[in-house]
Amino acid sequence: MILHNITANPVNSSAFSQLTKRFAKGDTLLFSQDGVYVVLAPSILTDLANAEIHTFVLQEDIQARGLASSNSSFNVINYPKWVELTLICSNMISWKI
Repeated sequence: MILHNITANPVNSSAFSQLTKRFAKGDTLLFSQDGVYVVLAPSILTDLANAEIHTFVLQEDIQARGLASSNSSFNVINYPKWVELTLICSNMISWKI
């Protein structure tokens, strides 16, 4: 299982749609930095959930950008949980798309 860290805004990104082809069933995605703008496009997370990809959004980055995190379709985590994910996953890849 790979932890993919998305650090750029995936909304309306053709690069992100190409990147999704690299995800495998059971992989984990963490949206951090500007990647947290994914909360503005919940359809992206719905598509990933249908592909059995685990998705998380970093709470501190949501707060830093003044975005709401009350949407229940998002798994919002903090830094300690991110560390746990790095220990669970066999590899980590950071993507700035």
